Amino acid sequence: MNTSVFKCILPCQRNILFWGVLFNVWFACATLDLLAQGNRVELEILIGNEVGIDQRQAWVELLGQAGADAVRMRSAGGSDEIRVTSTPMGDRELCKLVGQLTARNQLVLPGGTFSQRDVAAIRALIQRIRDDGARVALSEKKAFGLTAEQLVGLHRELALGYNETTKGVAVAEIVEKIRRQVTLPLELTADARRALAEPYLIEDELFGLSAGTVLAAVLRPVGLVAVPQRPQGGEIRMAIVDSQQADEHWPIGWPHEGSESSLAPEIYRTFSLRVENIPLRDVLDAIEKKAAMNFLYDYNSLAEKGIELNDVEVTLVDQKIAYASAVRKLLRSSRLSVKAELRKDEAGKPFFWFTRIR
Repeated sequence: MNTSVFKCILPCQRNILFWGVLFNVWFACATLDLLAQGNRVELEILIGNEVGIDQRQAWVELLGQAGADAVRMRSAGGSDEIRVTSTPMGDRELCKLVGQLTARNQLVLPGGTFSQRDVAAIRALIQRIRDDGARVALSEKKAFGLTAEQLVGLHRELALGYNETTKGVAVAEIVEKIRRQVTLPLELTADARRALAEPYLIEDELFGLSAGTVLAAVLRPVGLVAVPQRPQGGEIRMAIVDSQQADEHWPIGWPHEGSESSLAPEIYRTFSLRVENIPLRDVLDAIEKKAAMNFLYDYNSLAEKGIELNDVEVTLVDQKIAYASAVRKLLRSSRLSVKAELRKDEAGKPFFWFTRIR
């Protein structure tokens, strides 16, 4: 072989190898960049003989503007159906939506039915799937715009017990302890920060209740509420905001479906009670300690009607009476528009919630 030709080939081979490696590196980086943008979304559109050539072409152009990574049209078969599939792709997904063009020139996709005027809605659907994956994006949304699965997870996170005293403790200190306890991010608005800067001390003892119920209970007296939020493509967080800025918020406990005795049989144990001309709140505090159950008070609603539980003295003489019966008899005898609701926290622990009768 001609050595001069051989000497020429070697540099060429080295150049080819260099550019090949460089291309592979570029391709890998480009692929990682694409994956970083979110899930890959592909559309496969089924068409029947009733869909004309002009309609097909118009839809191809429209879907090309909607942001899908790939669009394919094919004839519908007998076993075809509208569906969505998700295939793992590293830490992302390949989401494939199979839809159909109808004789009425509408596109039926998992997640909605669209006309040619709905390109913005189709683009929004594709972006939700790209950000959140098909299962979350297409699942029915419940409270706070969360799926049932997300709500269950949030409920479980907030069911952690808060085993710190709260009576006489500042709201800001309790909120900070809960922030350190849960993995759920707590984010405060500027209004919330100003409200928590006030030295408001909690009057009730919430020791042993769940973090979610404690958080909601201590925020209410200072005009704040906790609102679960989840930005598209992001994680769930708890925003603490002014109550007037929230349409819905995390509640102070949950209603119990079924008999009270099934939730809290201990409140039907009997004890001896004899009170004469004692301030109502003092009597309730004594029963709370004896029953070993948390009593929470809706100070906001009571204040709206000028109700002060210690301004009224009560009398009740009963040899034996159940805790629940004693509480409700005392409220009736006080003639105040106050009721005691049995609620449960996120962990299922019962407590009495005292609020005004509306």
